[in-house]
Amino acid sequence: QAATSAMSKAVEELAKIPETFAEFEEELDSACKQRASQDEDHDWLVGFEGRVAAPWSCSVLNTYEVWAALAKECLRHGELWMACKVADAAAHHARKRGDRRTMRSVLLTKARLAWLEGKLQTLSSILREVTAAEPLQAAEVATLLADVYKQQQGAANQILQDVTSQLGKAAGFATNELASSCDYVLAECSLKWVQLQDHLARLSSVRLPAHEWTSLLDSAFRLYDEIGERLKHAGCHRRRIALCVGFAETVMEALEFKQTQLASTKEGEGHLTLDSLLWQSDRLLSLVVACRESRDRLLSLAVPLDGLKEGMVLPAQMWAACFDVWASRSSATHRALSSSE
Repeated sequence: QAATSAMSKAVEELAKIPETFAEFEEELDSACKQRASQDEDHDWLVGFEGRVAAPWSCSVLNTYEVWAALAKECLRHGELWMACKVADAAAHHARKRGDRRTMRSVLLTKARLAWLEGKLQTLSSILREVTAAEPLQAAEVATLLADVYKQQQGAANQILQDVTSQLGKAAGFATNELASSCDYVLAECSLKWVQLQDHLARLSSVRLPAHEWTSLLDSAFRLYDEIGERLKHAGCHRRRIALCVGFAETVMEALEFKQTQLASTKEGEGHLTLDSLLWQSDRLLSLVVACRESRDRLLSLAVPLDGLKEGMVLPAQMWAACFDVWASRSSATHRALSSSE
């Protein structure tokens, strides 16, 4: 009831925000006059042995920067019309002030909105304006471009691989400690997760030959191991749990589907047998058990030692409960396959 009341109040307050845009025009004109003799912020500084990202400092938090963050939140919660309105207002102020950093963030929001509306040409034209990006932004641009070229499987994979390679080179300029614990890890893992999702989606294909299905599943397990280890060493325990849950759900569906296919035939399908399905199920169970370390670590970091008030639930506890459900299901699937031998 409290959550419903808070949500209704948030929706009411959100509807009032566009009415305040006009109040900041005078402030914008004043800022433009102060910057009359200055160029817009540069994405890069050229010097030394090449170019480096321009430094950024925040002496004051401007209203349009809040709008930029609010537009992203509206997008996440499905408030698309409001996201468009707020993003347009933020882009108007950022462009006039020459704020390239905020402009990049707004452009990515507008690109995501164009993708949701199916306007691929608009999406491509928006992304052409993004001439520089932070690691996570670069990963988002690559993901959007891969969606545009989704029908051309080779082109989509090439985009993801190229950006992953460039991120690796960029991380090489940092110290090992920074590269293993900053946005580089999340950006790299988000790109590999897109590739993993493509592998998992193809597992449900009915017409896929048995040897190709097995090879595809092996590649998916290898990709999962790479992503999981990177997230573990970077301390991204919640993301590792989310990865494990999504992977387990899809692989279990694929295994159960193949088990049903085998049950309807007297002999194995190609070289795919019940023993091979049991082996794959054992692999899945092993990686789920390995992820329990991240579950326990997340709870120890997020849940207060003195406990919570009655009725309160933390997001970390919800993720732990979700993990426990899929861990139990993985174990049940393994037992079902073992008993079918």
